[in-house]
Amino acid sequence: MAPDVFVEFFGDAFSQAEDEAPQVVQFSVGGQSYALPVHRVQEVVAWPEHITPVPRAPSWLAGLMTLRREPVPVVWLARLFALESLQQPACVLVLQAGGRRFGLGVDQVHDVHTLPTDTLEPPPASLQQASDTREIVAVCRMEGERLVSLLDLRRLLQRIALDETTAWAEPTASNPDNASEPTASEEEGRSFLFFRLDTELFGVAIDYVQEIVEPPEVYTTVPQAPPAVVGVVNLRGGVLPVVDLRRQLGLPEAERTPQQRIVVLTAAEQPTGFIVDAVTEVCEVPADALQPAAHPTQQDNPLMDQVIHLADQGQIVQLLDPERLLAQVRVSTHVPETVV
Repeated sequence: MAPDVFVEFFGDAFSQAEDEAPQVVQFSVGGQSYALPVHRVQEVVAWPEHITPVPRAPSWLAGLMTLRREPVPVVWLARLFALESLQQPACVLVLQAGGRRFGLGVDQVHDVHTLPTDTLEPPPASLQQASDTREIVAVCRMEGERLVSLLDLRRLLQRIALDETTAWAEPTASNPDNASEPTASEEEGRSFLFFRLDTELFGVAIDYVQEIVEPPEVYTTVPQAPPAVVGVVNLRGGVLPVVDLRRQLGLPEAERTPQQRIVVLTAAEQPTGFIVDAVTEVCEVPADALQPAAHPTQQDNPLMDQVIHLADQGQIVQLLDPERLLAQVRVSTHVPETVV
């Protein structure tokens, strides 16, 4: 498609999208699949237990949720797009626009994908003419022949008039916590991808995450590979070594489940996939939540030297050092020249 589609879709990140494979977050609403540029998504959180309604608000504005002391307006996307959805959203995509945050309530967040630009097509004429779907700038077919609609965030903002409705995020008397100003440590937060292995919660800095994909049915085995290396796969014409992260960390083996995902990490232009039990969320973490790990697993080259204390959830997330993890795999993995 024409480059102007990328300008609309990626905005300020267009130049980066030209140099690197552009990435999108795919999600579903009312049985339909959509995608937004990954750089637009600040974090993904579960649908909150409590949302403060906004008086005289349109039906698609679910209300305000409190996210680290800040009131964030939440748009119920199924209602905005006039889609049939009998259930409330399961999670919220937290987006950043114009220096302010707002949330999109969606049914399910799937994976982070590299956008196959050669499959981009203009929206069907029926979608271009429909007033409820004018935010769709293009459609494409992901792996598995899933038709995904790409949303233009600027058009979406114009429709919900976020920049004009400043009252959405005003503190209310019924929620005094909303009036608190974010601290310096909150403003200096970093984003992490959280995932589960066995009963434990782990995390990696989102900067190292290239994409998240479903595991294939079979892997091409690597002769004389270490036990943690399950094989290699063909990822859009490239050879991707895949490591069972349970084995790598010395955790018990587990049966394959539908929730398993391959988290593709990259550093020094060397991507490697790591099988995890389930991806839980992308979360922005304030700096004061990062703490040194009490007992690194390997004193000479610790893979986990920090933890995140999620005080509001009562959970500890063990942070993996992606560069050390990738270096450990690169030293021992031999990748065959040809993968079918």
